[in-house]
This record gives sequence, C-alpha cells and structure tokens, in this order.
Amino acid sequence: MKLVERDTELSVLEGMLDACAAGRGGAALVSGAVGGGKTALLRAFRERAAPAGAVWLQATATAADKDVPLRVVGQLLRTAGSPGADGEPAVWPLTSPVAGGVPVRGADGAVPAEVVADVFPRLCGILFARARKRPVVVCVDDVHLADAYSVECLLHVVRRLDVSRILVVLGESSGSEWDDSRTRRELLRRPVCRFLHVGALPRDGIAAMLADGRKGRRSAPPVSEFHRLSGGSPLLMRALLDDYADADRAGGAELVPGEAYERAVALCLNRSDRLTRSTAWVLAVLGPRGERAEPAELLGVPRAAGERSLRALHDMGLLAAGRFRHEAGRTAVLRRVEPPRSPRLEARVARVLYEYGASSTVLARHLVAAENVDAPWVLPALLEAAEAALARNEVGRALDCLRVARDSCADERQVLRVRIALVRAGWRVDPSAAVRYLPALTDAALAGRLTPRDMKALIGHLLWFGRADEALEVLRVVEGLGEREGLEEKEERGGGCGGGCGPWAVGSWWGGGAAGGGVGPALVRLWVPRGGGPVRGRGGPGAVRRRGGRWPDRGSGGRVRYAAAGPRPDGFRTGPGCGRGRGRPCGTDSPGDPAGGPDPGGGAGGPGGPHRRRRAAGGFPVVRHPAGGGA
Repeated sequence: MKLVERDTELSVLEGMLDACAAGRGGAALVSGAVGGGKTALLRAFRERAAPAGAVWLQATATAADKDVPLRVVGQLLRTAGSPGADGEPAVWPLTSPVAGGVPVRGADGAVPAEVVADVFPRLCGILFARARKRPVVVCVDDVHLADAYSVECLLHVVRRLDVSRILVVLGESSGSEWDDSRTRRELLRRPVCRFLHVGALPRDGIAAMLADGRKGRRSAPPVSEFHRLSGGSPLLMRALLDDYADADRAGGAELVPGEAYERAVALCLNRSDRLTRSTAWVLAVLGPRGERAEPAELLGVPRAAGERSLRALHDMGLLAAGRFRHEAGRTAVLRRVEPPRSPRLEARVARVLYEYGASSTVLARHLVAAENVDAPWVLPALLEAAEAALARNEVGRALDCLRVARDSCADERQVLRVRIALVRAGWRVDPSAAVRYLPALTDAALAGRLTPRDMKALIGHLLWFGRADEALEVLRVVEGLGEREGLEEKEERGGGCGGGCGPWAVGSWWGGGAAGGGVGPALVRLWVPRGGGPVRGRGGPGAVRRRGGRWPDRGSGGRVRYAAAGPRPDGFRTGPGCGRGRGRPCGTDSPGDPAGGPDPGGGAGGPGGPHRRRRAAGGFPVVRHPAGGGA
C-alpha cells in the first residue's frame, strides 16, 4: 500500500539530503506514535535517496539489544561494506569496550570517559571517510530502544556535522521514557537537527487508503467509521481494511473490528514501553469504571509519566477521551498483552474495582495475584468467588481463591468457614485431603462455632470416612439449633408429597456425575431408633455398618436417615424425596437410593414439587419425610 499524506515530511528530508550533498550535514529526528507510519516514511525516503548516489547505512534498534554495547553502531558499520575498502580505516569488528574491564556505565549513568576518548573517534572515522567521496545517510529506526553506547556515538557524530556530508536520520516512537532523556534534549538543541512529527492521518488520508484498498470490492466502506475506529493510525487502518475484506467476502456490509484489528492493537502495545503497556492493561481491566480513575496513582508512578503514557495511547489510535475506541481494543489488551506482574498494582486495581461495584469473580481474579489487601470486603468476595467457581466446576480457581482467603481471616470463625470451603472444594480433587481438617471442624461444630449449613457439609465428610458417631453428634447439634422447626410443623400438618413417602430422611450430597463431572458423597441409610438403640447403616462406598442386620419394620419406632457417604455418579441435583419427580410412583426404588427403599431423590410433582427446596448454597439439600413410611 502506498504512502499517503506524508509529502511534507518527504520534502523536508529531500531538502536536507540536497544540503548534505553540498557539504552541509544535518540531522533529523522523525517522531510519531507506534504504528503511525514512521518506518514507511523512512523507506520512502531511502527510495528517493538512491538516485542521488548517497550511501545508505541502516540500523534498527530493539528492546532485546538495549543492554548490548554498540549493537546499533555495529549494524551501521556492517552495512557500510568491508572494513578497509576504498582506504577507510579498518575499525570493525572491534573488541567490546567492556572486554578490558571498562564499565558499561559510569557512576553518574554516563558512558565512561575511556570509551568516549578511544572508541567513539575510531568508530566515527569510517563514517567521515565514506563521506569524503559520497553523501552518507545514517538511518536508525526506533532509536529510543538503542543501547547507550550507540546513542552517545551518534551524538558524537551529530556534534561534527557542520562541515560534513553526513545526514543522520533517527526515528523514534513518542510517549516513551526516551522523551525525557538527556541525550534527546541535547540532540534537539543542536542547530543542525530538525524535528519532524508524523501525526495521525486526517480524513483525506483515510479516504486515500480506502480508495487504494477497496479495488475490486463491491461496496464502498464508510470513511467516517474507518476514521473513528482507526484514530488515524495507518497500522490500525490496514487491520480494519483486512477485517472489512473478510466481512465483504462473507457477504457482510458492516465494519466490525476482528482478528486483524486485535493483532494490530497487540503489536502496537508490544512495541511500546512497559509503562504504556501497564496503563493500557489498567484501563482495559477497569473498563467503563476507569473513566474517573487515575492510572498514574494505580501504577504508582509520577503524574507526568502517567499522562505521557495516556497521551501515547491516544496518539497510537487506541483511546478517545480516555476510553478504548472499540470494545475489540479492550479485548485485545486483555487477551493478547501480558499483564504486569505487580502484586501491588493488582491490589490497587482490586480496591478500585470494589469501589465501582465489580462482581466477586472479577475482584478475586486480582486478589489472587495481589499482595495482602487488608479490607473487610476481601474475605466475603473470595468466598463468593470460590462458590461461583465450584458451580462452574472450576475447582482450581476455587482453591486459589480459598487459599488467599485463608490468609485474610481475622478470627477463628472466619478460619473455620474457610476450612469448610477448602474441604468442599478439595474433595472434588482428592477426598482424602479433607482428613486433616475433620478433627478441628468436628470440635468446632460440637462447640457450636459452625453454622448449620457448614455442619451439614461436615456430616457428609465424616460419614465418608466411617465416623458415624461423630456425624450423629454433629447432626444432633444441628437439630438442637432449631433447623427442624419449619419442617416439623409440616409433619404435624400431614405434609409430604401425599404419596406415602418413607420415614424421615436427611440427605446431603454434591451434584456431579456425567453431566457435571464432579464427584460427591452418595447416600447411605442410617437407622436411628428413637429409644437410643444401636445405629445401623448400609449404602455406598465407605458406608457405616454398625451392628448390621435386618432393617426394622415400618412401625418399629425409629427413623431412617439418608446421609452422604460415598461417590454419587448419578448426578441428581434435586434433593431427597420420592420418585414421582422422575416419573416413578411415590415410594419406589430409584438410582437415587443406592441402598434400596424409598427414593431419596427428586420431588413430588416434578422440579416444582414440595420436595425441591432448601438447597444449601454448597449443593447440600436437606429434606425430611414424615415418619411412618417403610424402609
């Protein structure tokens, strides 16, 4: 695609080349945003310089070579031809200036005097030797990424350009730390140096790119929409043209930023400095909530540095009035740009998101990566996020939230709450991992320091490991706290499904099976005589079996309790009850009751029946049937 709207800059450079050929050297600093077309301008100038017979020495700096002394100068000299040709001094390759013990930087950050006095003159000699015969153009792109030695060497050359035939052209990306550097300030103070700003393309420039890019297309793209979304950036503009071409081939007529646009945004940011990338990440994370936020404060940098990075994002066409021009730009940052690894920044972002009412899942994403945040909302947010992650079967994320929550506890009650949650989440990965928490949790339950909901969860885990006595003790504590009041009233009124369901049943399990992929306790039936006699049980793996034998008859004066005690592969999620909710007659056997007898799953009348209720937040339902049914 041809260069558009850069005739003025090209004319200035051509005039400087003519002056250089006449013996008046000079320097030009070509500045613009990342993706703004600086490199394309320098390439076009190279094509114009070739007919003039000028020697073109080219180098491109990269962030990877920033700490390698003289890397950029080495590129220049390699493009100059073989050492010693045409009588030039053979100065390359040179031994590294640090090889002889010379420090890379002086105590004050400057290049050591030994290098300035010895190495620089020899490196510059080859350039002036070349210039005695033909004009020499020294072009360095992305000079803001050049190593300190090479930058000082270029400045050494610029100081001696008055009576030479050397033109130094340097390309820089605006909005970087280089903007405030001492070397750049001195370069711009030199009388021979000119500053050329490559700005965003105006509407006419966008129209010219569209005219060149829509050849063979059946429809004319909307110029105003391209101009708004690209912000005048040639790089983003080309990406939008690619996305539009894909849509056009698919029969669409609307401009929707897609994969090409996201790749261009990521490229812009990856070519920017760290602070600019971090600022873009903060704005993307905050989204609309960040309109009144101050990125510099969140990033912990001076206000001037934060404003410079914001200006850079605006100049490269990503932002307009402090917000991303399109949601695709924000998505590209979140998906394709590596976030800054800063626990302090994550903590600051979490606080801001909380103030703007972000969900617990969003908050937890940053709290997990943050340093300790001392605030009362942290623990509830992490616990809620863990519950949501378990509901999505994201056990690893839930465990991450709970481990951070464990470090945020302020008292014993909070510690116990987190331990219960850790047991529930860890159970899905390794049930045996719960063993170490059971003694402390059982003691807490018997002392009344756990909530009824947590006690019900604990009962299932105790039964899994065959601790029937402890499970029943905890269950008695639950009943003593008045958990049965509402359903006991229902029993007195003759409640139930109306189909002759079996005796009292207390069931607790986690949903899972093929649909959810989880594993939870299965049901085991415990016969608890009202007179305090022996407990009998049978059921799934790990079921309790004390004084086993024949199950008592219906009228023997006891009650059956269904409790969790093994893996439950069936995946039922409705809660104990009868089989009518799954199309069976009330009181029939079903896969919900591994031990046989009345169906402990489902509910009368289907999903809306009276047995579908009182599910605990962790997936542990408790449903009781009136006494008197068969076992």
